[in-house]
Formats: sequence, C-alpha cells, structure tokens
Amino acid sequence: MAWLSVIVPTIGRPTLARMVESVTDPSVEIVVVADTHRNDVREELKAVRRLVNQRVVWLNHDAGYHCWGHPQRQLGMAHASGRWLMFSQDDNVLVPGALDRIRRVIARQPHPRPLLFQVDNWAAGVVWKEPVLAERNVDADCIVVPADPERLGTWGERFNGDFDFIADTCAKWREVGFCQTIIARSPERDQATRRAMQAAWTL
Repeated sequence: MAWLSVIVPTIGRPTLARMVESVTDPSVEIVVVADTHRNDVREELKAVRRLVNQRVVWLNHDAGYHCWGHPQRQLGMAHASGRWLMFSQDDNVLVPGALDRIRRVIARQPHPRPLLFQVDNWAAGVVWKEPVLAERNVDADCIVVPADPERLGTWGERFNGDFDFIADTCAKWREVGFCQTIIARSPERDQATRRAMQAAWTL
C-alpha cells in the first residue's frame, strides 16, 4: 500500500506528463482519471496516456457531463490504494520537496485529520490566504486527507465543487489542520492572465 495517492483528472493536456514527473517519490501512487465525456479530446487523451503509461494507474470515466474533473476525482478516490489522498490538476506541478514536507507534517499530527496546505493557483494566486475554511479561499489541490471512505466528502457538481468536497470532508472529521507551506503551483500561466483571473476571483 502506498503512503499517499495523488489523484489527477485530465482532459489530455500534454502538461500531464510534467505533473507526473513532479511526483518524485516512487512510494506514492498516481491515479489519473480521464474525462472521456468530451469527444474532442480523445486523441489528446491517447497521446498523454502513452507518455505516462508506466507511472500511473489510468482510469477512464464519462460522467455524462463535463464538470471540471470533479466526477473523475470522486471515482479516483474509490480506486486509490494510498493511506492518504491528495489531488492535483493536469496542468499543475508539485513544488520541489512538497512530498517530504507533507510526510513530515503528517508524522507530527497527534491523530489523523484533513490537512489544508497552500497552492499557487493560476486564478487566485496563493490559496489559502487566511487559515479559514471558506469558499474561494481553498482549492482542490490544497487538501491532504486520510483515505477513510466513511469520512470523505462528495465533489459538488459546480465550478466550486472542490470547496463542497473539502467542507464536507472536514465536517465529517470535525476538524482541519492548516499548514502554511505551498505544495503545488500552476507554472505557465502568464501574468496578465493571472491578474485578470485574480480580479474575477475576488468579485
């Protein structure tokens, strides 16, 4: 059993290979779940699967609609074998040393509980900004959680469905630990796009 599973929904972006390469710990499981509902990305999915085939558990999932990877994350949780779960996007990367930091923080916990790390989000910049569980203050990539099926939330069917999952999960555990360290980032977003998205994020 892996100590951690990283669950990554994908629509076939070539950056998926870079994301997989950023998971440098061979004892970490990578579960990629392809959003096969979109017919226009079939060839892209085939191409990236060839690039990462040796490193990942690959699943296909057509949820009947496209929903920002939330149905794919839900399926990935059911297939992951790690004792802990975390999530990433196919155009993000884990920052160097992130897995070591996560492991050390887990080891220091008095008991298992969800942990919210920081992420350099392409739209909002660094989240969380304050150690508060609130919508638009968290991101799917923030949470690292024990893989207890009875205490995992549900990914919502909306853009902010990541908040739905995080809030639901933390309510089941009745607590959360905030860890002020960045574990993932979106490396290639240009600054003009980021500034525009940050403005929209705060509306």
